[in-house]
Amino acid sequence: MSKHSIEILHTDVLVLGGGSAASRAALESDKESASTVLVTKGAYGFSGTSSFRVAESAGFSASGYTDPTDSPAQHQADILEAALGPCSRKLAGIVASGAPKQVPFLESLGVKFQRYQDNYLATRGCFASCRRSMKIKGHGEPIVAMLKKEIICHGDIRIIEHSMATELIVEDNICRGAFVGSVDGETWEIRAKATIMGTGGAGQLFSLSLNPADVTGDGYALGYRAGAELVNMEFMQVGFGIIQPTKAIFNAWIWSLGPRIYDEDGVEFLEQYIPAGLTVTDCVKAKENHYPFSTRDASKYLEIAVKKRCSEGKKVYADLRHVAKDDDLAQGNINLTQMWPITKAWMLKCGIDVDSIPVRIVCYAHSMNGGLLIDCNGETTVSHLYAVGEVAGGLHGADRLGGNMFSSGQVFGEIAGKHAAQTSFGVPDDTSAPRLERQVPVLGGSGSQNAAELRKRLQKFSTDELLIIRSGQGLRRFLDETERLEAYLHYCAPHTPQQQLYVRETENLLLTGRLIAQSAMSRTESRGSHYREDYPNMGGDEWRQALVHKLKSGLPLLWHVTL
Repeated sequence: MSKHSIEILHTDVLVLGGGSAASRAALESDKESASTVLVTKGAYGFSGTSSFRVAESAGFSASGYTDPTDSPAQHQADILEAALGPCSRKLAGIVASGAPKQVPFLESLGVKFQRYQDNYLATRGCFASCRRSMKIKGHGEPIVAMLKKEIICHGDIRIIEHSMATELIVEDNICRGAFVGSVDGETWEIRAKATIMGTGGAGQLFSLSLNPADVTGDGYALGYRAGAELVNMEFMQVGFGIIQPTKAIFNAWIWSLGPRIYDEDGVEFLEQYIPAGLTVTDCVKAKENHYPFSTRDASKYLEIAVKKRCSEGKKVYADLRHVAKDDDLAQGNINLTQMWPITKAWMLKCGIDVDSIPVRIVCYAHSMNGGLLIDCNGETTVSHLYAVGEVAGGLHGADRLGGNMFSSGQVFGEIAGKHAAQTSFGVPDDTSAPRLERQVPVLGGSGSQNAAELRKRLQKFSTDELLIIRSGQGLRRFLDETERLEAYLHYCAPHTPQQQLYVRETENLLLTGRLIAQSAMSRTESRGSHYREDYPNMGGDEWRQALVHKLKSGLPLLWHVTL
């Protein structure tokens, strides 16, 4: 990116991202005989959240395989019930009806769904009414690996690795491609007839995250600057995870074992944070039903208690050494009896022996429920710009069903890839002059600020003020701090292309954090994954609407809408 020339590429479809949803979109585009370029921030197949293993398996929600009473209609109803209002009925229906056919497709590529007693292994996923969250060993890695194999062996897709989009090219509300920079200093102006965003979430906004280092809110920030509408940015999944001896999810079914929770002083503190009329047992029983934090039931007091204890500077531990042997676990909890042996074996492989030592736990940022608002084709409100996977918004709400992220990513990856390819055939080649004035700045200089330190400050403020416990006062502090950090970031002087991309990522995180905080400030209630300590109760029907962000003529807009 220090070079003064930009290589211009032409393609029908440009895919930004290399995870499971982006890969599926690229594959479908290629199947339609559209020329396709895929840009990924790391080595293809190894970057992004899909390939980042923090759990023994992934959930993949699809009806019709494990529960004879289930159906696409029931799946859709569960999505909407979990959403608590701000979710598109049409998008939920598309996910529910499209998910079942994704299973045989993935199996045809070689993805193996786990089995239990001659049937698919499935749990009743978070907030669901039926057992439809089918399990894939190795989290999302097998999906990405098999899609990558199919793309490389049978596709004709150009793959650009170790690179990121720095700006979308938009003219008259039509996306014409993107500028892309690499860690080696190469810069491309990729002129595309259609662009698909599959850039993932914004986990690196937080110091405590279950996402890899390259998940930095790029898609939200790029889309917002380009004029796309974003929805539900205040809703994000947060959940318990192990931080020592290694990082791992602390799954919902583990709570069925009755772990002892205490701080570094040995104090079992949970009941100090639970209101009168409830017990620790009540909260734990509710927690068995869903992994992410949610204000919808008494389980919320567990995360609130642990978050407050950690904020007081105390380490918190979960102790399972008192638990009975595995063959004595038949307690009528099918999630527990099926999954605990698998979870425990995976933990042992990771060096976590819960029979011998307590594990230290924290509350981690997990994934976003909001993003770029899409229609039934996966297209955003900017024409020819699509969004798939975690960066897409409108198909989840205040809470998201367990296992729905991977299935929705495949459903809309297929839809968006096909639609983008077909749309591109009717668009003439862009023959306008090169946009060299948009080139990134020259490297060097004598800046006084360190981007890594600024990002650490941002992550700390985000963890303090956006993660679980929010308040008007805290959100104002956060917004004030991000203004200061944005100003300081201008005084960073990157000396390598990699450092320059790091600054761009930090800019994206700052913008994404502000969008989350502004939504959280405007939603003066608690709903699903959004908790306002100063407005602890869920509001009325008027709050079932979604909050929409848009940048129009340089001015930020925020309004309510029924999806």
